[in-house]
Amino acid sequence: MSRPVAALDRYVSRTVRLGDLEVDGTRVLDYRGTAYELTCEIAWDQLTGAGVQLRRSPDGVRHIDAGVHRDYAYLNRRPTVSPDMSGRWQESHSPFDPARRTVTLRVLVDRTSVELFLDDGRYVHSTAAFPYLVDTGLALFTVDGRAVFRNTTIREFEV
Repeated sequence: MSRPVAALDRYVSRTVRLGDLEVDGTRVLDYRGTAYELTCEIAWDQLTGAGVQLRRSPDGVRHIDAGVHRDYAYLNRRPTVSPDMSGRWQESHSPFDPARRTVTLRVLVDRTSVELFLDDGRYVHSTAAFPYLVDTGLALFTVDGRAVFRNTTIREFEV
């Protein structure tokens, strides 16, 4: 199991507890940030996918996605500015059992990187990303169904 270093706790400047949020489609949160940790447990009865849009642009076109889709978990930087013009290295996958109907996400967002820890670090995805400075939004999303994002918490880091 992989986890972020405990020393990160010393750099938390503010904690935002959003609680349980019901999502059907895309739910843009009233939050802006460039360096933070987002944690939540996503639970559902039936859907195709669910996750978070990180470093979202004001118009919603650019973002970095982290979540699950059918039988895999993923981190995708394709809808944002990327140095990989080939498109080959813009999304990473790991196995996921959709019959579980729940997944725990822990995502570390920094100015130029995103790390996704799934189910207490069983799988970890890391990517470099270079979003525009104005891309500081955050949204939760589902595909073909509803989900509850339980105990949604954001811990901001001093930058």
